[in-house]
Amino acid sequence: MNKLWENLNTVCSFEKERTSKNNASQLCCGSRTVIAPLEICTEFNNCFSTIGNVLMEELNKSHPHVTHTDFTVFCDQPTNTSMFVTPIGPEELHRLVNSLTIYNNKSPGMDNIGPRLVKLVFPVICYPLLHIM
Repeated sequence: MNKLWENLNTVCSFEKERTSKNNASQLCCGSRTVIAPLEICTEFNNCFSTIGNVLMEELNKSHPHVTHTDFTVFCDQPTNTSMFVTPIGPEELHRLVNSLTIYNNKSPGMDNIGPRLVKLVFPVICYPLLHIM
């Protein structure tokens, strides 16, 4: 368990003590350079809290005819009858059902059908399930 947390902290850069390698020592804001940690923090907050409005203004400048709710201009023309999902075969369904774990701590969903029951009745329900899918 300790090794798991150690690896997680390493990957996510969670450290008990922050070192200077993880902190920005300076930040260029337009023509000025900010050095004070509190000012750097403030500038980052300003940037991330106003980015939506800034992007919206840029969008309005580049596409003045588009309203903020008219996102469809950026989408391709839809084809109403084009949905197709590749069907799966009995082998793939069998592989998926076999990958279910049936340990006691796995509770059933809202339908009260647990993985153990699904595995037990799979030979009977395989082809009806394929028809539904």
